[in-house]
Formats: sequence, C-alpha cells, structure tokens
Amino acid sequence: MRTNLCRFTVCFSDLAWESVDGIQPPENGTTFDQHGSHEISPPLYPKAWQVGQYLQHYARKYLADGIISFNIKVLKADRVASGDGITCILTTINTSTGQESQSAFDFLIVATGLFAKPNRLPCRFIGFQAETCTIPFIHSSRYRGVLDITSNGEIPTYGNILVLGGSHSGGEIATSVALDLSDQQDPLKMGASPLNIVHVTTNHMFAVPSFTQKGGDDVHFAPLDFSLYDLSHYADGPIFFKVALMNAEKAHALKAKIFSILDGSDTPEGTSSNGPSDTETTGAPYAIVSDKYLDYIRSGLIIPKIGRVVSLTKQPNDLFSACITTDSGIEEILDITGVVYATGFETIENLDFLGHQVKEELCFMPQFPRLPLQLDAELLTTTPSLPDLALIGFSDGPYWGMLEMQARNAASRFASDPCRAFPMNGIADAVQTFRHAMADDKSIIPQNLFGDYVGFMEHAAEELRLERVDLDWKAREGVVSPARYIDAGSSRKEAEKTMAALQQIYRKASETPAFVARAVFRSLQGIWSRMDAERAKDTRSQGETATETMAFHPRRVSSGDSDYEYVCLERTHGKGDRYSVWRYDECRDEIDISSASIENGLKAVELEQRLGFQTGQAHVGKQTVCAVATLADGHHGDRTYSFDFRGVHVTKISICGGGERKSFCR
Repeated sequence: MRTNLCRFTVCFSDLAWESVDGIQPPENGTTFDQHGSHEISPPLYPKAWQVGQYLQHYARKYLADGIISFNIKVLKADRVASGDGITCILTTINTSTGQESQSAFDFLIVATGLFAKPNRLPCRFIGFQAETCTIPFIHSSRYRGVLDITSNGEIPTYGNILVLGGSHSGGEIATSVALDLSDQQDPLKMGASPLNIVHVTTNHMFAVPSFTQKGGDDVHFAPLDFSLYDLSHYADGPIFFKVALMNAEKAHALKAKIFSILDGSDTPEGTSSNGPSDTETTGAPYAIVSDKYLDYIRSGLIIPKIGRVVSLTKQPNDLFSACITTDSGIEEILDITGVVYATGFETIENLDFLGHQVKEELCFMPQFPRLPLQLDAELLTTTPSLPDLALIGFSDGPYWGMLEMQARNAASRFASDPCRAFPMNGIADAVQTFRHAMADDKSIIPQNLFGDYVGFMEHAAEELRLERVDLDWKAREGVVSPARYIDAGSSRKEAEKTMAALQQIYRKASETPAFVARAVFRSLQGIWSRMDAERAKDTRSQGETATETMAFHPRRVSSGDSDYEYVCLERTHGKGDRYSVWRYDECRDEIDISSASIENGLKAVELEQRLGFQTGQAHVGKQTVCAVATLADGHHGDRTYSFDFRGVHVTKISICGGGERKSFCR
C-alpha cells in the first residue's frame, strides 16, 4: 500500500525524504531518467514500509534516549489546583510489573489520536452469531490478502465479497481485494471473474488518480497534490482557514472541480466516465485517491452500491445475504462469501483516562467518533478554559503538516505563554453545527470536517510567525508543503532540501513528459477493441488476420525491478493469441514490453520493446502523447505508439509499424 498524497505532503519540515536511510530502490538506490542525469528517488508516493523507515529515522534524529517510556499505560489524567496554579496528575501502571505510580506535570499533551479500536460491523445478524460465523468478517485494518476473507484458505468459485464503508479506506480495500482476485484469475478468462466485490457506501465516491493533468496545450502530468494545494489558485491577501457544512452550491462546485480533473470538462453536467450525472447524486461528494478503483468498476469486478447494510442473514448453503436500504428501496445481495468493513474506529478508549472535569470542559461526546471533542482554540488543540492541555491529531483527517503545526503551537505557548488559549473564530459554532448534522442530516457533512489544508497551513504560519522557505517561488506560487514553513528550531537545510526537490519535480512536470508513462499505464486496464472502420478495411485486405482486441489484465508485480504490471492478450482472427507482459518502472518512468507464453506460466521471458514518451501534442478536441519503441539492444524499432487523452483517461490507442496502423478504443 502507498500513501494517497505525495511525499511533499507526507513529510515534516525538518526531515527531507532524501535524507532518510533505507528507502532507496533495492538494486543500488541511484537511478537516472531518460531526460537527464538527476536521481529519481525516493518514490513520489512512498510505500507503507518506507513511511515506517521515515518515522524511525525521524525518531532517531530528534528523540533522545529516555524520552519515551514503554510498557506504561495511563490510567487517569486529572487537573488539580495547587499553590502555583494547576497541576496535571497522571496515574500510570507498568504493564510488565503491575506497579502503579503517580507523576505531576505542568502541561499535558495528548496524542493518542482518534483511532482506538475498530468499530463493530454496523448491522443486525439474523440466524447466526458473529463469534460462530462460517464466513470471515474482518475490519479493513486487518486485511492483508484475499485469503484473509476465505473460510478454508481457498478462493471460492462463485459468489460475492462484501465491502462496507466509503472514503479512502473503503476504496483502498475494495481495490486491494480486486487486485488480489485479478492476480489469481486466469488471464484467458479476462473480464469473467467467478467472484464479484459489492462495495456499499453511503455517499457516491469519485476516484481521482494520483497523477493528473496540469492543463495547457501539451499533455503534462503531475502529482495530484500539485493541483489541490497550489497557492497560485488564491488571490493576494490573507488566506483564511474555512470550516463549513456542505450545501448544494458547494457540492456542485466540488463535483465540477472533480470532473474537470477527471475528464477535462468544466461543469458536471451530463454523465462522467467516473459516475452518474450531477442530478443523480445527492449530498456531499466523496473523492478518493485511487489509480484503479474506477477501472475495476468498469470491468465489472467491483459493483458499487449507494446505501446502508442493515442486516446479514445466513443462507441454507452456509453463505450469507445482505439487506441494503437505498434511496429507491430495499435491495438484497446473495451468496456473500466474506465481508470486509471499513467503517472507522471507536474513540472512547483513547480518551478514557481523562478526568471527568476535563471531559466536561472539552464537551466530550463519544457518540460522535469523528468529532468527540470541542477543540476550538489554538489550532484545534484545546479549548479556552484548558490552556495547560494540548490534544494533537484529533482534527478529522489530519495532514502531517497540520500535526506539525499543532505541535509547534503547543511548544510555543507552553514555553512562552502558558496561560494562552485563544479561541479560533467560528470553530465552536462549527463543531456544534457538525454534531447536529451528524445526528439529523449526514448528507450535508463534508468528507473532511477540517479539510482546508491550504487555509490551515497559511493561517498557522501567520499565527506562529513562521519563516517561509519559498526558494524560487513567490509567496503565491507553487505547492504548499510542511517544508515551506519553519520555526527557529527547525533545520533550514532539511526544509530547503525538500523544497528544492519539490520545485525540481514541479518544473519537470511542467516542461517534460515526466509521469506521462505512468498516466498511460494506469489507464490501459481493460479490453480494447479494434476500431470498426479500420478493422473492416484490414479484414478485407488481409483476409481476416487483423488484431481484433487487446486486453490488459492487472496482476501483482512478478519482478522486483518494476512497480506495476499487466498481462496483455492480443486476440487475432486467423493467428491465435499472443501474450506479453507490460511493466511500468517508476525510477525510469518508462514502460517495458516483454514476450510471454502460456507454456512458461505467462512470465516475462525477453524484453522486446521499451516505450519512451515525447511531449504530448494537442489537437482539436483531443490530446495525444507519442511513444517511440526502443528495442532490447537499444536501437529504435519501427513501431510507434500514440495515446489520446481526455483528462486523465486514455480513450484511444494507435500503433504504427510494419506498414500498418491499428487503432483501439474501449
């Protein structure tokens, strides 16, 4: 699993990813792209283990020995009046020895977060008990592979896998299950999976890929963050942190922005390739970052349902059925073989130790797990009556930069102004408004309650009087990153290293075909058919020998030197089937095509071609990128590829070589 935001968002200001040990590609850690000699590592979207390496490096660099006490559980935290003011008394227990103790502190920072333990499956069970169930029910946090949701270690030959829950976790799990099933599926049976994934969400979800077009005449792709968090979108003057409920106008504007990113259209009228028309969806739209979710929907492997699962019932065949309430009535899903629920986490256990008086001051309400506390002061870390307390990471959907700003705020006020706890304008009212909506009308709740990342970062930098690290950019130019704002104790060297790499990637995305190969490769999945006019012409001239279809079947990578992989099946009348393995290598930003056969288990046998991309040329009504095939010996071949784009989607593939031109569309 990778991060759904790029490394310039998933970082802290005082540690550049380039400084972290142990995250380079396994071969030697130094690779060079086709356009120059500069290094392309670490990856723009780090993998989970690489994030772990980053955090371990950060801890070694900044935490002295003895700062963290292990095997210690906090039983109670009370604020007690003393002669010098308020003292925080912590009652703890050593989980190894069972010994309890008390300690007094001037200040208390709570960073236990919102995720205490997984929520239970939110529906009724009919005819069985969860503890004795014959099919697996697991929370998304426990999913590691498709065998986790099989009862006997074998993938069923038919039925449905039920995935519950929207937002990023639900989309990621549905996509992960789909890839696992695709990896197990026989490529000869592309598009005909014996299992389906029924994904039930309460909101319609729009899947946005991790690389999107930057706009302009030529085709240029960049990390999604570059579009979402670009300061050039804001007018001169202060940028304020905004918090509000969703309404029809905002929902329409958000859908328009999503559709513009996906399809290149300016308004959400009509039907998008990513979902129903604007008039068919109500409530707050949910956007998830996923390169493959939409493709699995298109293939029929993932079947999205908007509604709520109210019950699960055991069938006579020991499988299960689900009852779903939707806007149009009741729907039943039969033959469920396993369930993964991405329905969030309970919060109460992470805050149980707070004293009763503290909870009252914080308006603690566990029935609102996304918003259990009223943190309306000091960058969402406390309330005005508790200046000696800081709760970090309790704002719904916190970004790394927001966490760092909150930590800076706590350090600043505890060190220099311990009585300070200034309220933030409008936040207390917003918390109450959100809670009322959670109880009465969930459709107007935004996906991220405090998701105005740019507004928060700029507001926090102004409040904390931070120094800016803009380098070559003006104040209203380029992308927001935690490294763009530093305090007196931060390492400017590390921040500049991050910002220099960010600006290099930003220029590269604007001026070269960087990431075009990635965008093309992402969009290939599925079955492409020869365009009718060309097929008719060729079958007349070549006696029914023209290639009819190209089918790209995703699977787990079979080689450590690539990041994504397809098996490609070319089906030709009169010539039989031809297989090849297509791979994308992020370090080289190129696509490799290798021969394969059924006899060798569809393994990549020999590199045949490598596709290097030229700058996309714009045409009326379409955008096209071209790739020249390089042979394994390094010489240019006689074959060229062109890919027509609409927004982030490839709509047409054209292949020229050997005296013929073939074009395919979905």
